[in-house]
Amino acid sequence: METSTILDFPRQSVLGGCARMMAGGRMFEFVERCEAMGPLVRARMFHKPLYVVTAPELIEQVLLTKAKSFHKPIGLRALHWIFGTGLLTANGELWKHRRKLVQPAFHHSRQADYANALTERISRMLGRIDPGELDIHDLAVSVCLEQLLSQFFGNTEPQLVELAREAATACHSATQMLMNGPWYYLLPAPVERRFSKPVRQLEQRLLQLLRQRRAERSTRGDFADLLAQGEDQDGCPMGEMAMRDEAITMILAGHETVTAAVTWALYLLAKHPSVQTRLARELATHTQGAVPTLEEIPKLEYLDKVLKETYRLYPPTHRIGRTTVEPVSLGAYSLPARAEVLISQWAVHRSPRHFVRSTEFIPDRWSPEFEKTMPRFAYFPFSAGPHVCLGQSMAKLEDAMLVAALVRNYEITLSASSLVDPPVSEGLTLLPCPARLKFSPRRGRNPQAEN
Repeated sequence: METSTILDFPRQSVLGGCARMMAGGRMFEFVERCEAMGPLVRARMFHKPLYVVTAPELIEQVLLTKAKSFHKPIGLRALHWIFGTGLLTANGELWKHRRKLVQPAFHHSRQADYANALTERISRMLGRIDPGELDIHDLAVSVCLEQLLSQFFGNTEPQLVELAREAATACHSATQMLMNGPWYYLLPAPVERRFSKPVRQLEQRLLQLLRQRRAERSTRGDFADLLAQGEDQDGCPMGEMAMRDEAITMILAGHETVTAAVTWALYLLAKHPSVQTRLARELATHTQGAVPTLEEIPKLEYLDKVLKETYRLYPPTHRIGRTTVEPVSLGAYSLPARAEVLISQWAVHRSPRHFVRSTEFIPDRWSPEFEKTMPRFAYFPFSAGPHVCLGQSMAKLEDAMLVAALVRNYEITLSASSLVDPPVSEGLTLLPCPARLKFSPRRGRNPQAEN
């Protein structure tokens, strides 16, 4: 097969390439321009080549059919001091072993217990809401961290929740520095010293919990038990640093996708009151209580469309990096070994090639007919292939229950202090700044929400 020429990104500086554009808050503009140029574009970060892949058929090869030719990228390796060699950063047989080890914690059979616990937690949240302006991201973080620590670690001590919150803030700040500039790579030690303290404090508390589970020979069967009773690849009990890496990864990366999705969904609903009104009518018709049940969620077809459209515009996983471990062909293109590859859901999900009025919030686009004709890898908000998000079913359930409960009980509007188009903060996920919305009790809200 004849090899095609790879297009080079135009007007790169002699020394930095595209570094100034990518590090100067213009990353989204950069990937959108790459997507408009064609299926595969070569850019440069200083001396390092970067290949931006935007064609669905090529993305499928990177993430699925030729996934063995790619490892996690240099960016994630730079966060080793936070995540170690947990599932987020591990490769090859180690990654395969760890994923198989923790997979039972996400089994469908656990979904009912997860939903019941979440219902109680959301009900308490509704009882604490005072009408007025709220930081919805902060509210979502509290619920999601408590839910995660309860269901995966069997512990919701206020001290542990606060440690997790502080470590998550430090992780997000460090990730922002990593994604927005080259200085992290040039001077990593000062960044690590600045943000490492809360991560280390959380690490020590989690190790105490896991040591206790191991000593007790706990049989709860949750995520903490799987680590405490698990084995390494050599058949020996899992080492403490291995347990630490998976526990930290679960907490810091596990809650982010939900908090980001809920924040953006409510912002979009506040910005589009007609969509919010239609969703509120569906909820009033098909749900009985203040919080929808696990059985009611599948009946909420318009909620499903709202969330799919939110994931399209503000995907939980907004960029995927890979490094080639060997020379590899993608379609008619050839990539060398040790090449850095970038896949941007932001650019692909907003491409006019795949979506009419691609930057607009239109939940009704998600008809069964549209989904059948859409290219498979034109929409992949939770990644895809072997490395697809392990907890996506639980994350989607949490998103649905939180958004539904808040819209069921409150009319949500843009607050006077909110920007019409909030700037996007690029960390592990896409978060708006600011994220304050105004909550007013909805007429006919269920009185259970008051309890």
